[in-house]
Amino acid sequence: MAMVRHDPLLIVGLLLIGLSSWLSFVVFRRLQECGYRWRGYIASGPMIGTMPLAYLYLKERKRRGWSPWPAYLIWIFLITGLAAMVAGAFRLPG
Repeated sequence: MAMVRHDPLLIVGLLLIGLSSWLSFVVFRRLQECGYRWRGYIASGPMIGTMPLAYLYLKERKRRGWSPWPAYLIWIFLITGLAAMVAGAFRLPG
């Protein structure tokens, strides 16, 4: 609890990165339900937070009528979370 009071940016950064990962998984599952198949979850792990996943989602969302925001929010949360985590790490004592 002392770390949260002393350096909340680090915790916020980690939470935002986790939220980005969760949204990546949501997008990944939607694409799987539409018929996109990868060789396995382990092989597709690096693709979850990358541009091809967002591109495929944005391409498919036009056909399905999905909101584009999950693909955009993945990147917004990831970049904001990394910035907050780095800023919080530099503020740690020692």
